[in-house]
Amino acid sequence: PKGMYNTGLQSGKCLYQLQAERIRRHEILASEMFGSSKSIQWYIMTSEHTKRATVDYFKSNDWFGLNEENIIFFEQEMIPCVSFDRKLIMSSKSSLSRAPGGNGDLYKAIGNEGVLQDMLKKQIRSVHCYCVDNILVKVPDPLFIGCCLERESDCGAKVVCKSHPTEAVGVICQCNGMWKVVEYSEISLETAHLKNEEGKLLFSQGNICNHYFTTSFLEDMVQEKEKQLIHHVAKKNIPTIDGKTGNPGTVQGIKMEKFVFDVFQFAKRFTVLEVNLSDDDDDAVDRIMDF
Repeated sequence: PKGMYNTGLQSGKCLYQLQAERIRRHEILASEMFGSSKSIQWYIMTSEHTKRATVDYFKSNDWFGLNEENIIFFEQEMIPCVSFDRKLIMSSKSSLSRAPGGNGDLYKAIGNEGVLQDMLKKQIRSVHCYCVDNILVKVPDPLFIGCCLERESDCGAKVVCKSHPTEAVGVICQCNGMWKVVEYSEISLETAHLKNEEGKLLFSQGNICNHYFTTSFLEDMVQEKEKQLIHHVAKKNIPTIDGKTGNPGTVQGIKMEKFVFDVFQFAKRFTVLEVNLSDDDDDAVDRIMDF
């Protein structure tokens, strides 16, 4: 699991430990500054390949100083992989090769695994969503969450300005009146170099998979909108076996994925918070946009 990776820091801390310590620090600060005794809930999405190892890792590290009851692990579905000629790929003589359905499977998973119900039961209003492999992520992110709360946004995205026109990062923009993330591979060179009246890149807001949702927005996604999300085709090397010899190997095939930001199109009030990549602190806000 990515969260268990050694980050190469002198401390030897993994991503999970760094994030757990940031959560605990915010709990302490909330208690010292406001007298709050409430805890931050941490929901971690895994797959059938990573859940057991992840849970065991947290147990062996005494939950990194957090309350075990405040950490909820849930599992996303696995989707069969197919070949380019639309045939199912076998991982063994008796089982299909399957893969997680991407981070956009979050919405189906929180419904199926009882996570949304847990959030509503605990009267959670705001959710900060991020990818575990972001070593710099602020967990939670008071500035970002506060920005979205102040503007009564149901959905938000924290972004950084692209360093150059062809940087390999998706950008947040409007397409046919709807907000979405367009991958860098889908943007032409001409479009990538377009500039606004101020001489800055027109499509500059680099997506770092750092998002805000209200639980009411998530409830709507789970109950209604998730069914409208489409799968994206990802061409990958897929583990398989030789049908004649039974020897393991890999084959080029297709994994079907959904992206967590595919729901931006359903936001009624969408906020984008752009920060300075070189110094992501409270004084580094470049601009805030409401839509």
